[in-house]
Amino acid sequence: MSDTGRRLSGDYAEARDRFRQAARVRRGMGEGVRYDGLTCEFGTQPNLQALAALRPENRLHHWAASREDHPAKAAMRAAFAPREARWEAAVLGHAREMHVLCHALVEA
Repeated sequence: MSDTGRRLSGDYAEARDRFRQAARVRRGMGEGVRYDGLTCEFGTQPNLQALAALRPENRLHHWAASREDHPAKAAMRAAFAPREARWEAAVLGHAREMHVLCHALVEA
């Protein structure tokens, strides 16, 4: 099998394992329990800048000894979770709004 084939096969196996893990969690919640998941992404930087932060961190993760203090990790954290009180307050406010809206949809 080629390197690409092994990688794609590994990606498939990882996705399959994640699906199985999620299924086990849902079964463990008991009969009649409803679970609704929601993921929200709140942008911090324009797409190309975010991509420019992701690529070096991804390369580090897959091809080098990854350390939390590496500049690529710091750049990714800055791109997706800046340490700015105003940004954090805005994101938490939007998240609360999304929670209220989604709760209303689920209850409808």
